[in-house]
Amino acid sequence: MREPFKAYGGEPRPAQELALVSGDVYYRKDWLSSYADTVRFIRVDGHSINNSRAYDEVYIAPGERELEVYYSWDMGARMGLAPALASYSSSQTLISEVLKLEAKAGAHYTVRMRPVFSGQAKDISSLNHVEFWIENEAGEVVSEAVSES
Repeated sequence: MREPFKAYGGEPRPAQELALVSGDVYYRKDWLSSYADTVRFIRVDGHSINNSRAYDEVYIAPGERELEVYYSWDMGARMGLAPALASYSSSQTLISEVLKLEAKAGAHYTVRMRPVFSGQAKDISSLNHVEFWIENEAGEVVSEAVSES
């Protein structure tokens, strides 16, 4: 497993001085294909994360942070029409959001997501939008969406 992305400035710091944020992963399988709905990180406090698909977790400094995340639909077994549908999903614009979090040192958070479909839940071409939120280790929602102005 790869080390979490260092999404803060300055010298490396001990893990207990930082907050760890993980992206949610949900595995699904139908009769033809298997795939994973995954939360990926784009930016933290306006700083881009290069190669975001390579990181499942990020370290952030304590304090008020803004995390931009997106929904990724990854294919496990590339069979049937699945690669075309995955390509379709990745081209959609309503699959990212900026979330605000008051991060605490030593805490572990998880960015959760809920894809909302206008048709069958297994038909990625009917993806309408994705809802995102952040939970602490106790399962409490600790984030709010940042509205785009």
